[in-house]
Amino acid sequence: MPRPEEIIAEARTWLEVPWVHQGRSRHGVDCLGLPVNVAHHFRLTDRDYVTYGYTPNWRLLYKMLDEACIRVKSKDDLRLADVPVFWMDTGLVEEQMHLGIVADGGNPLSIIHCYRRVGKVCENVFDQYWIDRIDRIYRFKGVW
Repeated sequence: MPRPEEIIAEARTWLEVPWVHQGRSRHGVDCLGLPVNVAHHFRLTDRDYVTYGYTPNWRLLYKMLDEACIRVKSKDDLRLADVPVFWMDTGLVEEQMHLGIVADGGNPLSIIHCYRRVGKVCENVFDQYWIDRIDRIYRFKGVW
């Protein structure tokens, strides 16, 4: 099973890949596609959720994540390589939820995510802005 550092290293190989709605390849990926592709790379799960529109059914997303991952109960237990799901109050329905992968960006941590507003996979400081928006946190099964 991969270590968190290996998950993060794989996620970083996706940096600069363009944002594409429902994308699942190096030609384009979205915020869910990034952790899905990382999980598939390590054969942690074969699950995916691709039948969403620009206004996704988050009950189905959470159902998939609950089946494929371990749900972390507290922000205090946040670890490297965890997958936080954020509530984004952007005023745009299609951007209300967002996912990323927690990385070791030094002090503070960073978040690797495919951010539609930037148009690609990027790495940003995981600061209070992001922490305040966490709705749920998931951990890949088998990652320690």
